[in-house]
Amino acid sequence: MISFKYYLLFFLILLKAIFLSVVISNYRSGFCPIVYQVNGFTMGTNYSMYIEECDKINKNQLNSLKYQIDIMLERINNIMSTYRDYSTISIFNKYKNNNMFFVDSEMSYIVRNALRIKRLFNGLFDIT
Repeated sequence: MISFKYYLLFFLILLKAIFLSVVISNYRSGFCPIVYQVNGFTMGTNYSMYIEECDKINKNQLNSLKYQIDIMLERINNIMSTYRDYSTISIFNKYKNNNMFFVDSEMSYIVRNALRIKRLFNGLFDIT
């Protein structure tokens, strides 16, 4: 079973990479930040995202962005939440049959990379 802390670590690393790419692109383009904040609730806690943008974003655009973020986080929850009985990972972890278990591309990507990381670190990172 993939531990929640590893899932959270993966998600935080992904967000950090996205943040860094946005900051780097702003520096290349003459850095003219206007900071916007998007807040929401997911995975049993609150989140806040700060967005630096050179152009003004109207309230409808900001609401649309928040909606898209919430949809993405909900999709991650539906795949990776061990607190949801119907999530892909919960069903995967409960699967007792020796037949193939088909998963979506995101889950396949996560498991393949977790196994790759396990090999790289000689089994110190174990997804079971």
